Amino acid sequence: MPKLPPRPKRAIPKPQPFPFQVGELVEFIAKNNEEGYTELTITEGHITRTIKSGQTKMTPPTMTVNEVVLENSSKAHLFDEITGNAKRSGFKVHCVWFSTKTCKFFDRWFNSGMLRKSSHPDEEQIPIPVVKGELNEVVTLKTYLSAYQSEEFLFSAKWTNLDNSEKVWKLTQSFNHLSFLPPKMVITEIISDPDKKKPLFDKNDGTKIREVSEEYAKCMWYDPNTGKFSEHVFPLDCLIPENSLPDTKKYLQTFLDS
Repeated sequence: MPKLPPRPKRAIPKPQPFPFQVGELVEFIAKNNEEGYTELTITEGHITRTIKSGQTKMTPPTMTVNEVVLENSSKAHLFDEITGNAKRSGFKVHCVWFSTKTCKFFDRWFNSGMLRKSSHPDEEQIPIPVVKGELNEVVTLKTYLSAYQSEEFLFSAKWTNLDNSEKVWKLTQSFNHLSFLPPKMVITEIISDPDKKKPLFDKNDGTKIREVSEEYAKCMWYDPNTGKFSEHVFPLDCLIPENSLPDTKKYLQTFLDS
């Protein structure tokens, strides 16, 4: 009886790279489709007409990544059993943001396909600083870098009519980013991973399954809604030092001079 050829070894799929890192700024992919509040002013002589459209309440916040987890492919039902099409991506991302409406931090899990990387307006001029991770250090959430500005100037135009009168067009577009401006906080304790009992690697093949911060900070801030102080735990990678924040006065002066 002839020998059968050896059975080929099953190829072990290479682990996918994590789509996001802890501390990165991300946003909901639908955010780019929000047009915010647009105002067009047309000035001709002593008469100014204003055309307004849109609103700002539906603009979702910029968030920071707390944790990234590789889904268990045997339990997460990532593919349709009939068509074989992917139902969602293989990573889930835990994010946090602040709402000034409630004066509270919120967090939730997203499938990574629902998010994209974000950036703050002055990222080219102001690199994101790193906190020291010291007790009593004054810090805030990284989303501050995207929330402290709320208006974007689009364009203006001016020309002279045949009768030598001037006509000026000015278009601005506003978003409600200030609704997500996080508070200044004080670090009261440095702790290790709160979920350190959860594995970081797969015990069968050594694949990394969790992306987390090495250190966490318990922070305290004043809640004007309750008149009390509140506390929240953040990955250290999600925070920035207060003394390195953009100078709001300089930003406003630059806007006025433009």
